[in-house]
Amino acid sequence: TAINYLDRQTLSVLAPAICAEFHLSDTQYGLILSAFSITYAVSAPLAGMLTDRVGLNLGIGMAVGLWSCAGIATGFTRGLGGLVGCRAALGVAEAGGIPGAGKAIHQYLKPGERAVGNAVNQAGVSLGAMLAPAVATWLWIQFGWRHAFVVTGLLGLAWIPVWNWTARRGSANAPPKSPP
Repeated sequence: TAINYLDRQTLSVLAPAICAEFHLSDTQYGLILSAFSITYAVSAPLAGMLTDRVGLNLGIGMAVGLWSCAGIATGFTRGLGGLVGCRAALGVAEAGGIPGAGKAIHQYLKPGERAVGNAVNQAGVSLGAMLAPAVATWLWIQFGWRHAFVVTGLLGLAWIPVWNWTARRGSANAPPKSPP
């Protein structure tokens, strides 16, 4: 969840540089934000259904992989159309983050541990949003704004094998599933 929000907030941190480079108006920047919000809202229920259908590990792996690639692609955009497309793809993919986290909490934690699991997940939201200004600004100053999107996207891609390894180790300790 922290990586989800780090990716999500990077655009707002870097908006001054991006708007200046592409000569974007406030209306055009609003279109970019709307592309994310609309696709996120429409995709959230579908992402939850997909994760239920294909399973947690594949569902969250696909979501993180796609949102990471959308973030990386943002670093290679050349104008308004590319930014709108990348943010729309990010919205579709990030819509799987919260349902995936909820499913992981339910799947790996006992009922008496789930409130704390949800609290830690929500702390991850705040952590990602809190780190985005410092991380994105530092990357922008050191390497240019494009690198901030590439690096945050690579963080997500690096997380996938760590999750898969952890999930395999944790499955032996997962609470038994209740009958349907």
